[in-house]
Amino acid sequence: ELKDDMQRHGLPLGTPVYSSLMEACRKLGRCEQALALLEEMRANGVVANAMVYDPLIRALRSAGEVAQATDVYRIACAEGVYTPRGEGDEHTDPRIVNLHGLRPDVACIAVSEVLEELRRAHYGGRATSNPEQRDRRRPATSSSDDLVIITGRGKGSKYLTPGGEPVIKVAIVEMLSLPEYAALEATEAEGNP
Repeated sequence: ELKDDMQRHGLPLGTPVYSSLMEACRKLGRCEQALALLEEMRANGVVANAMVYDPLIRALRSAGEVAQATDVYRIACAEGVYTPRGEGDEHTDPRIVNLHGLRPDVACIAVSEVLEELRRAHYGGRATSNPEQRDRRRPATSSSDDLVIITGRGKGSKYLTPGGEPVIKVAIVEMLSLPEYAALEATEAEGNP
């Protein structure tokens, strides 16, 4: 209704308005309506940012629509909204995934996308969910073969667990403990608080 009233009065619907509408859709569990808003934004030439994509991705993941959430994440990456691998940064290192500033839902998708990309590269361009093939992966021969996932300490974050841990770190550790990632060895860097 609010959106319709604004349009009737000739008020512009910019990114902040759409961001608020996306958050409302997330809270109400209205994924289809949120997706329609994203399409409407595009049709009207309004640029989406993380404040638009975050609630949409969260809503889709909460509804169990992980594949669709991943598709939306890919679109946002293609638009330059999320750059966890440092794309466009002069200090880009493909072995580093920086999750600073991402919401936990988005961070989990970012890590799973990087791991899938590495899996495809290892298996000649094809992904595999076959555990026997995954377990025969080439062992890391040096620390330069490691993937570094930077979650941050949560010092500047309002997203902490009740115990004071950064929620992104907790979400990633929990994700990496899932069966599909069992063949991976995950360790916390020494001296990392």
